[in-house]
Amino acid sequence: MSADIYSDLRMQGYVVTQLHMDVDSARELDATEGSLSLDFDVRQKPDSDDDFLLELTVSVNLDDDDFETHGFRFVCGIAGFFDVAPLKETHADSWYSLMLNNGLSILYGIARVQIDGLSSVAPMGRFMLPCVNMQEFLVARFAEVEQAAFVADE
Repeated sequence: MSADIYSDLRMQGYVVTQLHMDVDSARELDATEGSLSLDFDVRQKPDSDDDFLLELTVSVNLDDDDFETHGFRFVCGIAGFFDVAPLKETHADSWYSLMLNNGLSILYGIARVQIDGLSSVAPMGRFMLPCVNMQEFLVARFAEVEQAAFVADE
């Protein structure tokens, strides 16, 4: 396989930090619906400019109203460890946004598998997370942060 296809973002490993399911087993449940929310955190290793931790939390029906409506809830946290040195070399001006977009996409894929496996033993059957446009999610998230900063400055 040609080395040209490998990403300059290097994933060193990951851990599942949380995996939780609540189900109202007394109800007839529909696994085709749910309210999705994503949150993330970025941390840099204190003694390295090139090692980062991305932590993604994926929640389905996190709000109590959504849980009452749908009868189930999932929370999955995945922490990934990434080396960005090659990415910095090839994309000096955009490495951070590429790390976020690609790293969170990788972690979301892992969360999809975790929730699929956990839901396979649930009364409503398998729940598959929808595909997400991570770039659009990040644009929306940073717009929220800028708006919040603007309001705080007033």
